[in-house]
Amino acid sequence: MIAAELDLYLPAIDLEEVKKFIKETEIIHFSNQSFSKEEVIYRERNGKPYPWNRRLLEYCGKYFYNYLDEGPFVKLAPVIKSLPIMENTRVVLLLHQEEQKNYDFNFHFDKDENFGFRICYGLDTEEPFVEFAKLKNDFLHVRNTLEPIKNYMIEDIKYSLVPKNKNTVFLFNGNSFPHRVPLTTVKSNRIAIIVRGKLTEIENLKYLQILE
Repeated sequence: MIAAELDLYLPAIDLEEVKKFIKETEIIHFSNQSFSKEEVIYRERNGKPYPWNRRLLEYCGKYFYNYLDEGPFVKLAPVIKSLPIMENTRVVLLLHQEEQKNYDFNFHFDKDENFGFRICYGLDTEEPFVEFAKLKNDFLHVRNTLEPIKNYMIEDIKYSLVPKNKNTVFLFNGNSFPHRVPLTTVKSNRIAIIVRGKLTEIENLKYLQILE
């Protein structure tokens, strides 16, 4: 399985509250080198700022910003905790994708352990939210390095996943199928919450669609 969209209920949340949370946590995020490491690496590699707002919310059982008590996440707490990941290994990252500027995200991995979850709001159900490719056998080692994934490292065939629901949850393969988020022609206000860690099981999950 390359990826799947889960048959899982998501409560309605206010994306404006997410924007407010992003603004209120900006100073803390950028003053902490551990929190903003990804932004620093992106700027060093590409010579421009990370294109989306990003916040580390939870790391291996440690919670930041008391995020589960904040407006947009109170309703999401049961969803996050219900995903089959061991709590003491769980990492939760928020990506607020308000603008679709030109950016340099090619195919990459998000450090998922075998599989990882994405809780998404505000998607377009008529265009791909994410694209996948398969690493060639000679380059499988790249998954465990910081080496950028170049076009010659991947197979020619690409795989696209178009969401069935505007607000939905995905399961991504993190082993040999790097992914990228394609540019969209529509200005969007959407969020993606990455939830990863050591899986307990995925056999009992229900799916709306599976990409194989």
